[in-house]
Amino acid sequence: MQRAVILLSLLLASWFGFASAANKPVYTDSSQIIEATPAKSTFIIALPSNPSTGYSWKIKSYPQQQLKLIKQAYVPPKKQLIGGGGTETWLFSVKPSAFKNPGSGQIELIYQRPWENIPVKTQIFKIKISSR
Repeated sequence: MQRAVILLSLLLASWFGFASAANKPVYTDSSQIIEATPAKSTFIIALPSNPSTGYSWKIKSYPQQQLKLIKQAYVPPKKQLIGGGGTETWLFSVKPSAFKNPGSGQIELIYQRPWENIPVKTQIFKIKISSR
């Protein structure tokens, strides 16, 4: 499992054009708390998705005063299988002003079809911002 996370991190880092994946941690599990500091102010959230079924992840809410959404993308699977799922990714950066008044917040993502009102999945990532 850890090897898969590392491979996914490297794949996403190269896809986003980053020089180093070490500076951009990838969070795939909402039970992990995202810890942001001035030295680690950017991060990626990556969740499995299969838009061929009509489902996709949408951001329901995030602390816009503290975070900036830089990029959202869908990464298809390496093997192009009909109906095969890929990964939806979000690159966030903590705004410099957020480090002046450290605190916490959460990013809520929902998995649903656009024409349906009730999501089938919800992921809530907690973020802790500290000045050091």
